[in-house]
Amino acid sequence: MEIRNVFTRQSITSPNQTLIVQKGETYDAVIKESQGGAAVVAIKGTDVRVQTEGEWPQEGRATIQIVGEQEGVPVARIVPRPPQETDKQAVHFSASEPLSPELRQVGAWLQKHGQSLTKEIVSTLRTFFTEAPGTVEQKLDTVRVVINKKLELTSTHLVAVHEALHGKPLGERLVDMVEELKVNEQKKFRVSMEGKLDDRASTSMSRVGSPQEFVQQLLQRLTALLSEPHQKANGTEMMQAINLLRDKVLHAIEQLKKEPHLEQALDLIQKEIGEGVQIHPAWRQAFNEALTEARQSMENGRELAARKALFDMLSDMEQTLSSGSSDYVPLNGTWMQASVPMQTKDFLVQTVTAKMAQASRDFQIVKRNVMRHLETVLHWAEQRGQAARLQAKQYLESAIKQLDNVILKSDLMLFTDMATEKQLMKASSQLAEAKKRLHQGDEQGARKLVNGVKETLANMELKLSEAKVKHFVVGLGEPQEDASKAFLRHINEATQPFVDGPSARQLFEAFRRFGFTHEYEAVESFVQKGADEEGTLQNMKAALLQLVQSENEPIARQSVQALANLTGQQLLNRWDAGVGMQSLFFSLPLRWQNEVRNVNVYVNARQDGERIDWENCQLYFLLETKKLGDLGILLQANERSLSVTLRNDRDDFAQKAAPFIDMAKKRLEEIGYHVKMVNIAKLTNETKRQEEEKRVPSVRLYGPFTERGYDFTI
Repeated sequence: MEIRNVFTRQSITSPNQTLIVQKGETYDAVIKESQGGAAVVAIKGTDVRVQTEGEWPQEGRATIQIVGEQEGVPVARIVPRPPQETDKQAVHFSASEPLSPELRQVGAWLQKHGQSLTKEIVSTLRTFFTEAPGTVEQKLDTVRVVINKKLELTSTHLVAVHEALHGKPLGERLVDMVEELKVNEQKKFRVSMEGKLDDRASTSMSRVGSPQEFVQQLLQRLTALLSEPHQKANGTEMMQAINLLRDKVLHAIEQLKKEPHLEQALDLIQKEIGEGVQIHPAWRQAFNEALTEARQSMENGRELAARKALFDMLSDMEQTLSSGSSDYVPLNGTWMQASVPMQTKDFLVQTVTAKMAQASRDFQIVKRNVMRHLETVLHWAEQRGQAARLQAKQYLESAIKQLDNVILKSDLMLFTDMATEKQLMKASSQLAEAKKRLHQGDEQGARKLVNGVKETLANMELKLSEAKVKHFVVGLGEPQEDASKAFLRHINEATQPFVDGPSARQLFEAFRRFGFTHEYEAVESFVQKGADEEGTLQNMKAALLQLVQSENEPIARQSVQALANLTGQQLLNRWDAGVGMQSLFFSLPLRWQNEVRNVNVYVNARQDGERIDWENCQLYFLLETKKLGDLGILLQANERSLSVTLRNDRDDFAQKAAPFIDMAKKRLEEIGYHVKMVNIAKLTNETKRQEEEKRVPSVRLYGPFTERGYDFTI
């Protein structure tokens, strides 16, 4: 997995420091060491090495200004504190204005990070400790996390992080909103019905003499009105009609093969199938078009073309009926889902075809570039020396990045099957292994892996997933929705992300649908389309931002809380520069056996530059299940060797989990991991488990995250 800062800016920074400082800016700093024209200062909790100008004390607190740069190192001098910042000086309380134990604890934490407890911060904290829900320990935990993430102690940050850590789980919050929206829709429906009944009742009163007759007719009209939304044929009758039509289609195919006279075959097909296709408007149109084309070809003396048109149409229809789905969407666009208006069929087919064609062309370009890079890698790998290895490593990194972009950013992955995605993921992991072997001096092993990837790419055939294409077409053909319907649709898509089997790309799309990349995409849309053409973002956070303005007060209030939860998770996952370890925390609602359940995901990994080292990481999933209770899944990767621990308190859990272990091993090995061992352990008490994990230095439950958006690579 890779997380990158999206924006960059001109800055002054030394090779070993991570905090960006700018020329001309002033900073509050704690001087830790100063001698020989150089100093180490703590700015916003980060140690920065600077060249000093003027007289500097050996230690203490000061305001410094960046005045230049010398050999890549910032040059700073001490300046007087501006008068307007007097309010932000450290707080010195008298005996009549004592600090509470909680505020003293916060003050100690701030001091460790080179910050002071100002009057503004004290005011914010007092409001937070007074008004925020939860225990004092939970509130202190929230403040500690905000400080550790180097966030400002503002009410916005505290409320958002507190909601994410200690508020109602996001899944439960969203389910409550769905129920409230259902109640609201039912009220609207009743009001609408009452209006219709009033109109019909006023008409009936003028025609019916006795009250008894009026009541009887009113009941009849009410029954008819309530049955209006349910006029469709029931499922049993529909399946019987489909099976009967399939038998007729098979008989028509046989007759078309045997009947020497085409005109008689046409009449027979029209007679047997013409009535059956009326159950589906798309089938009816395709059937009529095929018959018209066949008759025109026959009149022009092209009997073979006529027979081919009929045979293709009947074969497609037979395949559709055999699949057991009345809304099947084959790749050639012959059939379209019934809910899509027929007048938009041509537009959708053209749009999807154009996107697929462009994605395919883009992939061919990337494929050529990657293979060219791999040729260069092989050339440099045959050379000797550090410079040759460095060149080969750079080309390998470029090839890996291009393959990862295809997996996570290309439209092609919206159409291809899971096998294609797994091939690309495995190719990327093999190139990562080749890079490691090259670093270790194993040129022969690296060349073998690179040649294997080259062969895989050369023989790769793109295969399309019918389920994914259908899903894309349905989404494309949906009309503009109001905020409530958009919100419900995004919940359905995000909580059940896999259209055609487990997929890294579809999981990433689920994160996008939740709105974790909302701010980045909003800026990207603004830059691409400009201020005059506002783009509509399709994610749950965008829908929640609209629902906040709803006249329905409960919905608006719950939308604010759900937004706070999402924003809090984003803040918790800021990129933690310069620490060496990176942690992520997500609390996600996922559909589990027709119910929305919350899944907590903890990721701990070694930092590799600006990315997460996926070969050396730790993932922990905590799931709530009805049958098994709480279930913990711990994945520990060390140089791509994977140890799996399943945690549950049931005595028979090992027996129940056994059938799934081999399947899990196979799937993990398909994407480049080697499963070393699988352990079964007791989950015990979750609080006790978390306390035990806190004592392990490599495990941190809450992790940083960039405020400006991010870019996953899995």
